[in-house]
Amino acid sequence: MWVPPGPERRGALTSFSTMIKNYATFQSAFPDDSVEDEVAAPVPAGRALAEALASKIASAGSPYQHSFYGWKFDFKSTSGRQAWALVQQPGPWLLIVEAKVGWLESSSKKSLALEEVVRVVDSALRTLPDVSGVEWFTQDEFTESQRRK
Repeated sequence: MWVPPGPERRGALTSFSTMIKNYATFQSAFPDDSVEDEVAAPVPAGRALAEALASKIASAGSPYQHSFYGWKFDFKSTSGRQAWALVQQPGPWLLIVEAKVGWLESSSKKSLALEEVVRVVDSALRTLPDVSGVEWFTQDEFTESQRRK
């Protein structure tokens, strides 16, 4: 499983997103729909799962392949906040949610935006019948859990 780099740190300040649980792991009965071909670039697993999740979010666009390891889709929260979600790697699945925020927004506004979009995705994820064991982590918590494995 691809593990993102640790949060950016400048002095004693930490990125606002390290305090918000926007990384989820879960189990799913969705089939492995990855395609490996010696000629073409690999197609990662998770397309059907990302499509099912996006279909539960009214403003979500169609999922598209994100590099070699996942499926991403953009959406808007109920307040109109733009965001994206990335689904990757089965066993367990990893879901990362981020709000699109401006550099000049205060960290409290950024935190509220991220909390809002995580709630939207969590509600949608929990309606999928083939999903279980949803656990949310901060980026630091997730990264540390992967290092311990």
